[in-house]
Amino acid sequence: CALTLRKPHQKNKYTQALEIARFASAPWTQVRGGFSKLLKAAETYAKNQGYVQLVSYCDLRFGTGEVYSKTGFELANQNTGLNYWYTDGLVRHDRFKFRAQPGKPEAQVALENGVFKVFGCGNVLYTKAL
Repeated sequence: CALTLRKPHQKNKYTQALEIARFASAPWTQVRGGFSKLLKAAETYAKNQGYVQLVSYCDLRFGTGEVYSKTGFELANQNTGLNYWYTDGLVRHDRFKFRAQPGKPEAQVALENGVFKVFGCGNVLYTKAL
């Protein structure tokens, strides 16, 4: 298993927090207590660095957030709404790559680049005080 931390993208909202950016295990592998063990190490690190909170988003394409509830996180936001990306049929691109430009809406920029929108299921935000 691996767990990575980063400063949240919403820096103004979560000034004293670290975000769990990714948690993963080897394909087709379950590690009992893997998240809990890595979370404990992340909490220790965060506290030692002066952070007071952990935040994490559950991507609803892959789960329901049950692991967060079981490890002491609180539900902070029921659903962030649908999210989307762009694809050329082979590669998924972040939507910010095709932002509106002066005189061109986002849809036109995407069309000119030969990509189309694909939707996700949204995210749920969890927080944990340290």
